[in-house]
Amino acid sequence: MTTSIEPEVSAEPFALPRSAASGLATRTWRPRPIFQWLDERGLALPLGRAARAITHNPIGGLRMLAHEAFANPIGGRSVVLFAVTKSGSTMSELAFRTMGLVDLQHSLWARTCSADWNSPAPEQLSRIFRFVSPRRQGFAKTHIAWHPTIRAAMMDLGIVGAVQIRDIRDVLVSRYHHVMSDPSHRHHAMLRDLSPSEGLKRSFFGERPLQGDDPLPYLAQWVVSWTAAAELPVLRYEDYLTNDCEFLRSLRSLAGRDEVDTELLQRAIRDDRERAAAAKLATRLRNRALNFSTFRQGERGGWRQLFNQEAIDLVKEHGNGALVAGGYERDDRW
Repeated sequence: MTTSIEPEVSAEPFALPRSAASGLATRTWRPRPIFQWLDERGLALPLGRAARAITHNPIGGLRMLAHEAFANPIGGRSVVLFAVTKSGSTMSELAFRTMGLVDLQHSLWARTCSADWNSPAPEQLSRIFRFVSPRRQGFAKTHIAWHPTIRAAMMDLGIVGAVQIRDIRDVLVSRYHHVMSDPSHRHHAMLRDLSPSEGLKRSFFGERPLQGDDPLPYLAQWVVSWTAAAELPVLRYEDYLTNDCEFLRSLRSLAGRDEVDTELLQRAIRDDRERAAAAKLATRLRNRALNFSTFRQGERGGWRQLFNQEAIDLVKEHGNGALVAGGYERDDRW
């Protein structure tokens, strides 16, 4: 008999290597002493970004640096967006930049420290926002998992935030295409010789299935934890597709920038997607250090075209709680 499934949330924080849920490959490296010295002062990351930008395009990079250095600062409480991967959060980042907030994770000027993704979530937040000032409003997006003390950490830092989610079935499809388009991804070799239907199902799990490095269970737990905690407003990517004005107003209100015209934000997103459509995803992934968009299609319900019954059963078994918690399904009868 099919029954309604109530999402559960553990009282304990959970963690998993960031690459399990993210579309990006990760590397293990040991920072040199000079990097550590600069990083603790919030200088290593912006200096590195500036050097890459100027190397890639000397004139353009110097213009970007000068623009940031002399831009009129906007005051206000900084914003953190906790987003499940492949949930359209890059679009939300663009909206915040268009409002005039400083992108702490891509700025060539603003000071910020690197975050160890295996460290506790409050510590990661502290490192990202350590040097932010109320006189220069910034923002950051992160895939940090829910933690019972994260709300208190945000209050200590004086920042506001929201959670952004998407139907994990569409997230899984988007992640699969990302892995297949990125030869450097650690799961690319595992999937490249499989058919699309078999590859998609295989991408739900890591190299050692159900051994703690599996995207599907992680994504499900991520969504359930954040939504069940009910500590922050939850934004759904599908709501943007239904009413983009209302979604953008929510971002605007979160940042305290109600005076910004939503048409300006709509135009910025539309232009960005038109630029993204002009180049293949694989090409943009090779250039992601330059902050290229990884937008692919952004459709709702695209999973129906790829999911077979086996894929449906796997998601019901390992991720249905997230569909219920996110308001995408009432139970497992789908």
